[in-house]
Amino acid sequence: MNKIIAIPLENGQLCAHFGHCQTFAIVNVENNLIIEIKEVIPPEHVPGLYPRWVAELGVTDVIAGGMGQQAILL
Repeated sequence: MNKIIAIPLENGQLCAHFGHCQTFAIVNVENNLIIEIKEVIPPEHVPGLYPRWVAELGVTDVIAGGMGQQAILL
């Protein structure tokens, strides 16, 4: 199973809020093995933008400390 996982980070740690992180770790997983990890800087925060932005990166799953209702609905 292949997945691309987005993990919001703040100071290299899991960020408590999806929409207010400094960077995202984008983790490419193939056959249950981590193939690649990239750290990317998100665009300026606008409510509802991050879900679309990570989808454009091909993200299939998000691991976050917390997420606002608008992000969950998108």
